[in-house]
Amino acid sequence: MDRVELLDYRPAQVRVAMDSKSPSLLVLTDSYYPGWRATVDGHRASLLRADYLFRAVALPAGAHEITFYYEPDSLRLGAGISL
Repeated sequence: MDRVELLDYRPAQVRVAMDSKSPSLLVLTDSYYPGWRATVDGHRASLLRADYLFRAVALPAGAHEITFYYEPDSLRLGAGISL
């Protein structure tokens, strides 16, 4: 049986643990919006749009920790200009 556990939920970061026997699509039913990014096991992952409204990540079989975090391009641009 597949297992999904919500580890942390904050306005700009969501952490989820998932263990599945087959490749899966983890869908977070929070709104997809430019600036959201994702990592799987600490490595950058492609953030997908599910049902046009939601955020999702494709996962291989096995145990993984997924982090969705909000980091808009404007934040990096502003930091670069400030330096």
